Amino acid sequence: MYMSGMGTNGVSVASPGFGSAANSFMDFVNVDEKLPFYRIPQNLHRRKDPGAGAMTYHHSRYSNAEADIRAGEELFVNYGSPWFLERIYSLGPIPVKGDYGIAEKLYRTLQKIMVDQEERQGEATNSNDSNEQDDDDKERIPPPRPSPRLIEAADMLWEDFMTKSSWDNSPTMAAMPPKELHDEIFQDGSTLFEWKKSQMTRSMEWLEENGICCDHFHAGESTLPQAGNGAFASRVLRKGEHVLPIPLIHLPDRSVLDMKGRMDNSENTDQPRRRQLLLNYALGHRDSTLLLSPYGPAFGLINHNQTLANVRLVWASPQRSQHKPEMLNKSVSAFEGLPSAQLGMELVATRDIAIGDEIFLDYGDEWETAWQEHVERWKPEPDADRYQSAYEMNLDFDHVFRTEFEQLYDPYPPTVMTKFHKYFKDPDTTRKWLGLHPFQQDDIVSWRANGSVKCNILRRQDSGSRMLYTIAIPVDDSSDWTIVEGIPMEAMFFEDQPYSTDMFLQNAFRHDIRIPDDMFPESWKNLKRNRNLDGISSGDESP
Repeated sequence: MYMSGMGTNGVSVASPGFGSAANSFMDFVNVDEKLPFYRIPQNLHRRKDPGAGAMTYHHSRYSNAEADIRAGEELFVNYGSPWFLERIYSLGPIPVKGDYGIAEKLYRTLQKIMVDQEERQGEATNSNDSNEQDDDDKERIPPPRPSPRLIEAADMLWEDFMTKSSWDNSPTMAAMPPKELHDEIFQDGSTLFEWKKSQMTRSMEWLEENGICCDHFHAGESTLPQAGNGAFASRVLRKGEHVLPIPLIHLPDRSVLDMKGRMDNSENTDQPRRRQLLLNYALGHRDSTLLLSPYGPAFGLINHNQTLANVRLVWASPQRSQHKPEMLNKSVSAFEGLPSAQLGMELVATRDIAIGDEIFLDYGDEWETAWQEHVERWKPEPDADRYQSAYEMNLDFDHVFRTEFEQLYDPYPPTVMTKFHKYFKDPDTTRKWLGLHPFQQDDIVSWRANGSVKCNILRRQDSGSRMLYTIAIPVDDSSDWTIVEGIPMEAMFFEDQPYSTDMFLQNAFRHDIRIPDDMFPESWKNLKRNRNLDGISSGDESP
């Protein structure tokens, strides 16, 4: 699961999709991940829509190839070296950035010792019969191969080095190949990098037999109202075809998704206020505290529709996934502290699906009933009519930012703040920008969200070709403010105040997708009491 800080909200976020499903091998990273886009679905507003806040508005996080990638080559993203170093006691030593370069030097030192020994042996042999060979014969003699005796000696040297080295049990030593492959690597002249990379490719035949394509679907605006984005078939899918792998992260205690005491500065921080949005994308059951969170591509796009459902869930094949069937017989407590994901599901088409058809899954009767009750009970929160998001305000590319004085009688909505990108703090940089961009740009660059600070707008001045601003920004790590002049409109933007977006609404719908009874193991049912509907969306604290 990809985790990172989420701007001023100061919380962690999960980013399911390709980036979460891909592994990381720091010296072999070949994919660069980008930030997601942010878009509020058209015609969805908290003043009138019970679906507001029930889905994420972040979408379309894309990735670029950092190098040429051959068919069948595994894709690796950058977790960062600290991710592995912090987990060395649970995962063991795993090579991080630069370890294969260091290991290569150590490994070639061993190879040089072998070659030097072979050459000395060859020189001694050649000196005994040098009088019996002419120069032409010598040129035709092939280079010596390490003899079995020297290979054995090198193995002994390697064993001694591995056990006595100061790198013992380190990420660098983990980059070394097993000694049984010494002869093979020596003979073909591969570097350790080349050798390891050759182990990271599957043949297309193997993938067709043991894999499932992740690109059967593409994203688009759902045909269902209140649903946001949806998944649509990119090709014809036949009834009974396995159309999507669903790797799963296990959360043994669903209460980890409770949000406590953050919204209204309540002193009662033990009382859960609401559930995190991730719950709406997780799989669960009424009789268990266990949640399973999908983290591969596309599943989060698939919406609920009992009438039009065209796919169903099944447990994954262990031959083509990390799924371990024996976990279906374990108790929920067995999932606590596991260092890696060990469960997976797949989607199977329940009928023929044409290109362009929206993909629908039946989330279960309990989910359907909870949604209908939510719609009937829902009413907008106070001041919902006045709400305006930073996303909407940033779409006004001709906006004239109001000064602090103007905001005394014409304030901005209390849910937004003005931000300044520190890229423009340097006057020379600003002058260069103004020279290259003499007019206001519709393309408000996405990088502004990084390296930005809150700002107060003190004054604006019409320079003839554009409006320039004088602003105040906080000095790093202090309570002081500094004045910056001559700032163009592109240097500023609106950002939502912490915990003000739809996903934090008190009345936002929350309910997990229900795993069918005939799939859910008895051993996981650690809640042994009868109940009606779980009532998650109404404030009931039961699953």
